[in-house]
This record gives sequence, C-alpha cells and structure tokens, in this order.
Amino acid sequence: MSFSQDLTPLLKKQENDTLFCFTIEQSRLIATLLEKGRYDKLLLVKTNQENHKLKQLAKTKDTIIKDQHILIAKKDTIIDNTSELLALSDQNLKATQKQLKKKKTKNVFLTVGLAIVSIVAIVK
Repeated sequence: MSFSQDLTPLLKKQENDTLFCFTIEQSRLIATLLEKGRYDKLLLVKTNQENHKLKQLAKTKDTIIKDQHILIAKKDTIIDNTSELLALSDQNLKATQKQLKKKKTKNVFLTVGLAIVSIVAIVK
C-alpha cells in the first residue's frame, strides 16, 4: 500500500499496470465529486425531460387555443347567418300578411257585390 503526501496521486507500477494511490481524504473527495457529478447528470436529464414535456404541453395548449378560435369564428358565422335568415323570414311574413289582407279585402268586396247583385235580381 502506498500513500501520496500531496494532492497528486502517487503512481506505482506493478507488472504491466500503473496504479494510482490516494490518501483516504483524497479518496473521499473523489467519491464526493463523482457522486455530485452523477447527481448533476441525473438532475440535468430530469430537467431536460421536464423541459421537453413542458414544450409538448405548450404546443398542445397552442393547438387547443387555435382550434377554439376557429370554433368561435364558425359560431359567429352561424349567428350572423341565423340573424340574416330571421330578417328574411320577417320580411316574408310581412309580405304574406299584406297579400292576405289584400285577398281578404277583395273577397269582402266580391261577397258584398254578389249579395247586392243577388238582392237586386230577387227584387226584380
């Protein structure tokens, strides 16, 4: 077992391998840094996943809003068409009522005229 007295590891050759020898404090520091790196990587992955999900949700929200604007425009068109249809129906109703009044008046005059002609024919 070998220990390094400064911050750099002590290199030791053993057969065909090179060994790095650290003190316990250096080993703890390295372990802490490795764990922190793993934690940071995991946190980065999670953050990227959350970011991707949020972007997808934003796209979905934008699509829903766009669809709702289209739906509102269609409903407005339906309301406008219905208003125009009601106005035309009102005009047709008024025209039909005028025609009925004219026919009623003609029928009354015709009936009165026939009654007068009948009375005159009976009296003669």
